[in-house]
Amino acid sequence: MRTYLLLLAVCLAVLAQQTHAATEYHSARIEVKRFIHEVLPLFDHVEFKPIAGKSPVLLFLGQEGDVLEEIDLAPMSTDEISDLLLEKGFYKKESEGDDVPEDVGKGEL
Repeated sequence: MRTYLLLLAVCLAVLAQQTHAATEYHSARIEVKRFIHEVLPLFDHVEFKPIAGKSPVLLFLGQEGDVLEEIDLAPMSTDEISDLLLEKGFYKKESEGDDVPEDVGKGEL
């Protein structure tokens, strides 16, 4: 009887871990979606290209289109993604209708 209860407890613990992981994954996806729809349009020279079935990543491309850096966005919050782009030198407008000043850089690594 104890073996059965122990096995049940182990199964419940595994199920709880899977549920927690699924909840974290869902929360992370909400953060990334929020960034894509609300914050990304404020950044100059930043594009969103959906790829079905792929985890969200941020690709920094060189002038020739080569990937210079790839960052997994899944564990990041909206603010963390925004801060990362600002640290990399990308310009963020105050609102979507604002113009980008001509003297602003295009982001650098």
